Amino acid sequence: METFIFYNYLKWKKDTKNDTINKIIKMPTIPKLLIILLISSGILSIVTLFVSQKLSSIFIIIEVLSGIISFINSEKMFIDNCPQKYQDFKEYCKNLRNWLKSFDIKSEEQISTLKNRINHTVIEAKEKSKIKKENAEKWLQVLLIPIILAVANNIINTQTEMNKVIAYIFSIMIVFLSIYTTTIALVSATSIFDNWQISKYERFYNELQSVLDIEFNSGK
Repeated sequence: METFIFYNYLKWKKDTKNDTINKIIKMPTIPKLLIILLISSGILSIVTLFVSQKLSSIFIIIEVLSGIISFINSEKMFIDNCPQKYQDFKEYCKNLRNWLKSFDIKSEEQISTLKNRINHTVIEAKEKSKIKKENAEKWLQVLLIPIILAVANNIINTQTEMNKVIAYIFSIMIVFLSIYTTTIALVSATSIFDNWQISKYERFYNELQSVLDIEFNSGK
């Protein structure tokens, strides 16, 4: 049930245009220009590094300055807009509560139950992601270590020069570490989507808690 409501929640978020991209689009002109300047100067500082270190340094300085100005400006905007943001957030929680009513989730107890189930889903998803990585590491060790030991033992038995033995074993260790780190990196890359999905569940959980705080507990 909670999975069905969660995906409907994502659709509702999309339909109400309440995502990060739309928030950036609605930002004032100056902050948007500062973000564009920050990103473009960062890219240009890397690109020009292969052409001119002096030019790259200039873009790095621009990047640092635009970053500092962006931080100061964003903090000022946050303070100035905080009262209105709070009212907007209260209105958002009210809209979310009304949306929950369309699934017959109306009472504080029902919302709290849904929140706990979403939290349980998050805990399970994190545990599965952790187990997936641990299993990959375990199977790598089970498969690769015996092979490494067998090859190393064969080298020791067939080579008489100690220098060559050390060089061969060192090369084998380098290959082992390369395979190990590459495989773990691939496993981590596949978990990016899982982490992305978990973050959405966590956001839903936090917003359900906000509904409870704003709509039910603010007057207590």
